[in-house]
Amino acid sequence: MNQTIGLKHPLYHPIERAVAMGIIKPTSKSFDVDSPIKRKEIAAWYVRVLGLEQAAKHSSIYKLDFADANKIQNEYIGYVTLANSLELLKIDQNHFYPDREVTYAELAVSTFRLAHEISDKRNSQNY
Repeated sequence: MNQTIGLKHPLYHPIERAVAMGIIKPTSKSFDVDSPIKRKEIAAWYVRVLGLEQAAKHSSIYKLDFADANKIQNEYIGYVTLANSLELLKIDQNHFYPDREVTYAELAVSTFRLAHEISDKRNSQNY
């Protein structure tokens, strides 16, 4: 059952906030809650959450050594590199699998890694 998030949906405000913060870049005026998230997309979301989007946009400065690096579009190279370097999303047998759907397990583990990265970043800003 495909559902979009409209004004009356309980997740409307968090999604609206994520769009306003630039974390989610919508390609349409609706947000399909059943649409699968690919690994390259979640990498971009996480990098944006950490405020590293400007660094990620310079794809030409990154060199990927993954066996499937040729499957990562230029617009995602910086995001994937940073997400992997920060160990938010790890490679599997030298493959990133950019177009594979994120599993619940990957989402759970990577969300905790992101939370730790955010916590470490905030603690280091106090000095």
